[in-house]
Amino acid sequence: GPAPPVIFDVGAGSGCIAITLALECPSARVAATDTSRDALDVARRNARALGAEHIEFVEASLFPPGLPPPDLIVSNPPYVPETDRATLPPDVRDFEPAAALFAGQDGLDVIRALIPAAALRLNEGGWLIIEIGAGQADAVAALIRENGLALQCVRKDLQGIPRIVVATLPTARLPVGRDV
Repeated sequence: GPAPPVIFDVGAGSGCIAITLALECPSARVAATDTSRDALDVARRNARALGAEHIEFVEASLFPPGLPPPDLIVSNPPYVPETDRATLPPDVRDFEPAAALFAGQDGLDVIRALIPAAALRLNEGGWLIIEIGAGQADAVAALIRENGLALQCVRKDLQGIPRIVVATLPTARLPVGRDV
């Protein structure tokens, strides 16, 4: 039959997205990355407790090395602008690790690295799903288009704020670097 799907969760944190996907798609090969060793330890414990031991947890800023191209990349990356630090609710600002929240002046530093890398790594027809911050949808949609991905939809959260961006890598791409 077809090869099992390959799923990457980038910036996995405590692992809830990777674990959910692994439990919903038991045949999938799920790899979860985070730059924080502490977060990965928590995610491993959570995965064990919930019966999702087959997830591969890797300390990395973006993708795990040495795995086949993914069919799905999901990410809830840091996206809070540095300029919002003072106005965050204290329970968020004082509890969450700064590296899990902040991503440069406009909050897009991680997403700016993630989208082009995803466009290079995804399988043809593969999906990229990213959570974004308030006011970032237009900039993220532009990055998606600039990198040859197709924007499928932008989902709003319960407050009506654009929050989830869904894109695909089109299948009909010309081979790169060859004479056509």
